[in-house]
Amino acid sequence: MSFVKIPSGGSGEYIKAAEVEGRTLLVEPKGFIPQQENPFEPGKYRDVGVADVTVFSNDFKVENVLEGAKFTNSVLANTVGDVYKGSGDGAMFVGVVTKPAGKRYYNFSSVSPAVEEKIAEYVASRNADFDALLDD
Repeated sequence: MSFVKIPSGGSGEYIKAAEVEGRTLLVEPKGFIPQQENPFEPGKYRDVGVADVTVFSNDFKVENVLEGAKFTNSVLANTVGDVYKGSGDGAMFVGVVTKPAGKRYYNFSSVSPAVEEKIAEYVASRNADFDALLDD
């Protein structure tokens, strides 16, 4: 399995970067909404990256699956948007949300090939389970 590399530089829940910091995420971009009005600050606008997100524990067990989750942190939202615009629906990437030392923003950090392999095993198993349901 091959994941899209993180570009350098149904819940619809908003992803709070601090709550998933350090966690491995499987991100499947579903859309990008440029300059959406901020519901918490009327009159201000922000970009929103929309994705299905699977959150993994340190031992690679699924902790949570969020469908249609919204990234509003500008760097995270733009990364989701860049992958979506560059690769389209069906693309996915694996990353860890981190906050670089001395910075105020969060970003996605790449993971090791071993971690990518573990997540690829999960995706293959998930897809096989789905295919089996369709066959029944």
